[in-house]
Amino acid sequence: MRVSRPVIEDSGKYRDSFLHATPFKHAVIDDFFEPDFAERLLADFPAFDPRLARNEIYGGAWGKAVNTRIRLISPACEEVCELIGSAGFLDLMSRLTGIPGLLPDPALYGGGTHEICTGRIWIHTWTSTMTSRKSCIAG
Repeated sequence: MRVSRPVIEDSGKYRDSFLHATPFKHAVIDDFFEPDFAERLLADFPAFDPRLARNEIYGGAWGKAVNTRIRLISPACEEVCELIGSAGFLDLMSRLTGIPGLLPDPALYGGGTHEICTGRIWIHTWTSTMTSRKSCIAG
């Protein structure tokens, strides 16, 4: 499946960590993917492209480049897109989070590579409801 065996085998441990984490539910999972697959994804991560760093509100290039055409980056990136939409992966995510019935988002709405080159970490959350979409994950 490309997810490392220890992650699959220890899903209960990660679920407990996720459910009891503060100040919000989350889990830190080292070595999530098989090492060779993770290395391929890292090697294929695109270089910063100022054309993909356009600010929607203020215009001009900013320090965050977002590539939403993930499947076109590389075969490994296409493979991860297929993986995260698969029934087996969604089942694993349900076991890791305790959230039953997760659904895929074939459009990967809001997804993509996000590279921030400003030396800051930009934290954001999705607080709105995606009423026009049938598949979303809310937490």
